[in-house]
Amino acid sequence: MKKAVKDRGLNWIVALVSVVAFGSAAGAEEGNAARMLGGMQWEADKVPFSFTYHTVPFSALSGKWEHTVTQQAGDEFTAYQHRYADPESGLRVTAEVKQFSQLPAVEWVLYFSNEGDQNTAIIEDVFPLQVQLPAAAFHTYTLHYAKGDEFSPESYAPLRKVFSTMNSIGNVQFQSSRGRSSDAYLPFFNMQTDSYGVIGALGWTGDWQMDIGRSGNAVKLAGGMKKTRFLLYPQEKVRTPRILLMEWQGELEESYNTWRRFLLRHYSPKNEDQTHLKMPVCYLNWGEVSCQEQIRRAQEAIDKGFEYEVFWIDAGWYGSAQVKENSTVFDGVWGTQSGNWWPNKGLFPEGMKPLSDFLKQHNKELLIWFQPEIANGGSELAQKHPDWLLGGGLVNLGNPEALQGIIDMVAGQMIETGATWYRQDFNMDPAWAWQAADQPDRTGITEMKHIEGLYTFWDELKKRVPGLKIDNCASGGRRIDLEMISRSAVLWRTDYPFEVKDLCDLQSHMFGLSYWVPLQQTSLGVSDQDLFRGAMGAGMTLANWDGKMVVDGFIPQVREYQEIRDYFYGDYYPLIPYNPGKDSWTAWQFHDRDNNAGVAVFVRKPESNIMTLQANLRKINREKRYEVKLTIRSEPPSFTRIPGEELAGLAIELKEKRDSAVLVYKMIRE
Repeated sequence: MKKAVKDRGLNWIVALVSVVAFGSAAGAEEGNAARMLGGMQWEADKVPFSFTYHTVPFSALSGKWEHTVTQQAGDEFTAYQHRYADPESGLRVTAEVKQFSQLPAVEWVLYFSNEGDQNTAIIEDVFPLQVQLPAAAFHTYTLHYAKGDEFSPESYAPLRKVFSTMNSIGNVQFQSSRGRSSDAYLPFFNMQTDSYGVIGALGWTGDWQMDIGRSGNAVKLAGGMKKTRFLLYPQEKVRTPRILLMEWQGELEESYNTWRRFLLRHYSPKNEDQTHLKMPVCYLNWGEVSCQEQIRRAQEAIDKGFEYEVFWIDAGWYGSAQVKENSTVFDGVWGTQSGNWWPNKGLFPEGMKPLSDFLKQHNKELLIWFQPEIANGGSELAQKHPDWLLGGGLVNLGNPEALQGIIDMVAGQMIETGATWYRQDFNMDPAWAWQAADQPDRTGITEMKHIEGLYTFWDELKKRVPGLKIDNCASGGRRIDLEMISRSAVLWRTDYPFEVKDLCDLQSHMFGLSYWVPLQQTSLGVSDQDLFRGAMGAGMTLANWDGKMVVDGFIPQVREYQEIRDYFYGDYYPLIPYNPGKDSWTAWQFHDRDNNAGVAVFVRKPESNIMTLQANLRKINREKRYEVKLTIRSEPPSFTRIPGEELAGLAIELKEKRDSAVLVYKMIRE
């Protein structure tokens, strides 16, 4: 059903979410929870966004602006389009809103357009998220958020800030760094009080900032791009970051699992049949290696029983430069050839089709690495199309001709090679290039158009290459945000440490990122049972950077993993608090709530003196019996049937200082 409503800032109100959450100053103290987001309205003078126009806040202008609404009801959500029109110019502000039906969640994207024949006045300080939530005077409020990928052991570390009472006035500002969305901090948060809260995400693959805090009886949520001050030309349109808020009630750890299920349902890439994307076991090989040698490696691994699913060709396969023997990522020519996007004839004289055909014969997929947003100054792209480039060789995806050229080039290569996985890397901090390209009174425009062009690029690529799957990389995991995880998977969550992975670092990264992003994995290049178990996620990447990786040791580890992989899509429960040190354990559980089954992984770190850990498993029915498989290190597994009461508090004993165990359980239906 479509419905149009016209009002001039008078009577139209829509409540977007109807479940309870934060207490109001009066109701919560009496034990009655009031709505948190339920009071959010889209009437022109009460909108959950802010900006100034001609130096005047929109809140002071909105009474004169015309507000029209259309709505379209669907099975999963109701879509609203709110349009706010300035009667004195051609400026139109459009909020495209989704109110979800099965969860108390709302999403919106704000657009600015100039439908007149003159430039608009200056639009400034645009915050697509600007919400004041009622706060109970004597309740404690806690902001949960996380670091991004900093190329460090502390990447994705969980963070929190406590606002204790009504007199606790303050805020937390966190933001991206240098133009990549998860460099420094993740663009996600969870604001909690007692057993209520709201989880939020900001979808923007450029520079953003969040300002969250408390002032007396209100909690403030504000977010958007870092710098916006621009006018619009006639018939010009730009968009802002996507905002998603989800209310929750209950236990804090369950709020994250509701969030994970919500993302898997609505904000994760799907297969062509709309089932969840199955994250792969990848066999990564350096790109500056001949096609003949790549096929030999692929065949050898198959012959040995190494059950990889995706054969991964990383950087270096392209261009015209002569490649030296035994080159690496540190001394290869791959960076200088960025912008020469064709198979290097010295490595792939017949292109990649022979490799692709070989893999298809063995029911394997091919992944190819690209970096299409960067062109080296001597590359063909830079020489032929200098007008496509911004500073530092950044290809300007806000330029329609450049965007179309990149789409045609990448789609053509993917179709020609037969690859089904497209990996996009981005080894550049782009903020300075965007800022340098902005014209006077146009701050933020270059970034806006580049980022919107990036989304158009990926959406069009998927249309042109049926069944295509995208892997998102940016010097590791520095472009993880709502927009990117909606279109892609994360097969390589960090570059740190690049070659030899550390047991503690692997587990710390997994611990923090799993709260926010279900479809993510990391890499290993050394066969080590404890490392492997600590790294297991929704998928696994095994990296043969130098051609010397011995796949034999990975064979039993991969087999163990493939038997339990589906559980990593389930609910996530850290079984002990976050501790990146070497003198502790790491333990977490992934639970399949539909089948009353799951897996728990336990790792005793190298300096821990603790030999035994009580599992304290979640979601175990103590009245039922369970089938249990416990595997310690590489010993043969033990199988048993035990009551749920015993399973929930099972003691895991690891006798060695560096040791690991995997426990798989399933409820017996009697």
